[in-house]
Amino acid sequence: MRAGLVATCIALALIVAGAFVSARNTGASNAAPQKAVALGQKIFLDFAAEMNGDEAWSGNNAPLYVSAYKHMHDLFVAAGATNVIWAWCPNVTDTNGTNDTTLDYYPGDNYVDWVGVDGYNWGGSDWQTFQQIFAKIYPLLAAKNKPIIIGEMASAEQGGDKGKWIDAMIPVLKAQYPLFKAVVWFDINKESDWRINSSTAALTAFSKMATDPYFNP
Repeated sequence: MRAGLVATCIALALIVAGAFVSARNTGASNAAPQKAVALGQKIFLDFAAEMNGDEAWSGNNAPLYVSAYKHMHDLFVAAGATNVIWAWCPNVTDTNGTNDTTLDYYPGDNYVDWVGVDGYNWGGSDWQTFQQIFAKIYPLLAAKNKPIIIGEMASAEQGGDKGKWIDAMIPVLKAQYPLFKAVVWFDINKESDWRINSSTAALTAFSKMATDPYFNP
């Protein structure tokens, strides 16, 4: 097991064991809930996203993840942070490319306000349309009868037409994915150039999409 993965597993285990409660009681840390309260407006909190994928915050240990999520949720509630909207955002597939264990990580309806998903078009020989990326996981998320947020998404340039890929988003959302109520674009040049301005065509398509009445009701 990688050192970083071991560290994250230990961190989640400490959360479950109440380490952050002790820190709060001594005034050492745990300022996040109080900062959320002080903000005074609604905020989304997506705790340890992509837990079922390669991020593997719990070492792909679903019970450990669920326990840690619930514990953090309860800390915020105890602090009076009722303005926090709790999002649960798994990776679009599990580590084996399926969704066989995705819902094992679900903390429960009482702990999740919005379900979500992170998914990318990696491009090249793995080019996928917007519709294809979310086709398998959408029914699982929709069955929770909660609004759905795409917590992270973007498209690469290589392997297809990124501008047309963006152009297809709103028609697909309207026709096939009506429960997707929020979309967050990962605007960074990282593993690939995910930026909205990675090309003139991509920027033009994104600008058109961003001003569409669908995103501006």
